[in-house]
Amino acid sequence: MSLKPTLLPYLVALLVLLSGVHGFTTQKLPVRLKLSRQQRPFTVLHAKTRISMPHSNLAVSIDDPLLGSRPAIGVRFIQAAATLLTSRIFQAAFLAFLLACSLSLLGRFNGGLLEKLGNLVKTLQGQAFKLLDQFQTKVVGVPMEFSEEENDGWGVCTLRSKKGLGRTGFVQYDFDLPQPDNEIPLKLGQQISLCCLDQNDSVAKGDFYPYQPTVNKKLGTFSIITPNKPEEDNTLALGRDSAHFIKVLHEELKVGDEIALKPGVQKLEYRGQYFPVTDMVYIAVGTGIAPVLEQVRAVLPNGASSVKTVTVVWINENKDDFNVISEPLEREYMKYSTKLAVRCVVDDMEGGLGENEEISEAIPDFEEGTMAVVSAPSVLQRRASQYLITRRGYSTDCICEL
Repeated sequence: MSLKPTLLPYLVALLVLLSGVHGFTTQKLPVRLKLSRQQRPFTVLHAKTRISMPHSNLAVSIDDPLLGSRPAIGVRFIQAAATLLTSRIFQAAFLAFLLACSLSLLGRFNGGLLEKLGNLVKTLQGQAFKLLDQFQTKVVGVPMEFSEEENDGWGVCTLRSKKGLGRTGFVQYDFDLPQPDNEIPLKLGQQISLCCLDQNDSVAKGDFYPYQPTVNKKLGTFSIITPNKPEEDNTLALGRDSAHFIKVLHEELKVGDEIALKPGVQKLEYRGQYFPVTDMVYIAVGTGIAPVLEQVRAVLPNGASSVKTVTVVWINENKDDFNVISEPLEREYMKYSTKLAVRCVVDDMEGGLGENEEISEAIPDFEEGTMAVVSAPSVLQRRASQYLITRRGYSTDCICEL
């Protein structure tokens, strides 16, 4: 028994809807990003989580909220609508409708439509994410207190877990704060200083950027990621102090051990003369993507800052390392595809940036209003900054090294 072609899309849609009610997950949509070596697979970024954007606290930002105050009835209506839009049943029904329309159109047009439909679906998803961002309730915790008069400004946290991140070369460490509603009062581009004693009772101290793959802030906890490499390699990349702390954290400390912490240095600073800053260029190497993702989320929303375009060039030695923050990065791209450009490059960084054609093509030349941020180990920071100055026309006061 054959089915009429006109009924097939809607039967498929019904099956999708039914499967959605019982744990349907959205199909992963790839964003193909060029790598630097020939005959290697494209890096595929996937999107899953919901996003609620913070506002930038850059000096050049516009810190007015996207939405003004609303009457209580309006707030309740918006929250109810947001709950409906984020439900699995609604998502499944919406995707089923899109699938039905797509299958109907496929019967009328030739093969070139598949790519257009894929782009359309990603665009629609991005717009839906942006809409939901505006209606999601911002999570606000109680700032953890750090008093210079007591313990020189140090507080205490507890190591909760440590785990490898899939096939990447990174390890994630999670820490609990004293109270379940605590949050660390950090500004954009500010590090966390961690300190403990090693087995010889010597002080081990390191500075790290918080790792937050989702924008839905979790109160009472924070995470960092570190390279899973020998201490000698980490010393070259991160410095002796942080490398030694990572060794102690990985080999000596156990879950439940206490560690001292306090807000660290804030390195994000624009010293240039061209205001406002309209274009951001980020060069990230390895774990340097963590603070870059936070800043991308902060400056991209309309009205959040003066920034109009953002370019991210992320470099890793191993293509699997891109998976550490691939999903949230793709989600930002889907939401702001006209403002955000992302290039993931596999390179061992033994040569200069100018020797890699992929990197050279991705980094724009300097124009007034452009700020470059280099988030990388210190040795690579100097080489990247030198490349920007000598080859791309940037001045030192328009480059920030994290």
